[in-house]
Amino acid sequence: MSSRRRQTSTKNKNNFFLFTMKGCYWCGEAKRFLKNNHYSFVEFDMTDDREMRNRIQKLTNHKTVPIIFDARYKTPKFIGGYSELREYLKKPKKPKKVKKPKRKSSRKLKKRR
Repeated sequence: MSSRRRQTSTKNKNNFFLFTMKGCYWCGEAKRFLKNNHYSFVEFDMTDDREMRNRIQKLTNHKTVPIIFDARYKTPKFIGGYSELREYLKKPKKPKKVKKPKRKSSRKLKKRR
């Protein structure tokens, strides 16, 4: 049996590999999240390919789907599932501007007599 491969990209370079199964809610959420954030990906449907599922699960030690890799590296980097993807792509928050305390005058105050 062979897995179905579906590419969702208008660019030549794909950002992510998604290993999914039909009917998986979190697989759909991961695809929506990537599309909404303008990341391209290749989806590998493992529904009918038990051999591929076993190999990927053994390789990653991740037992649930989706199984997601960042393909922007020379060797794709394993991320995890949907929640790990969200955390992985979370934009760092801008640090709040801290008001600097007013500096006291360095001049010595003269004593009145």
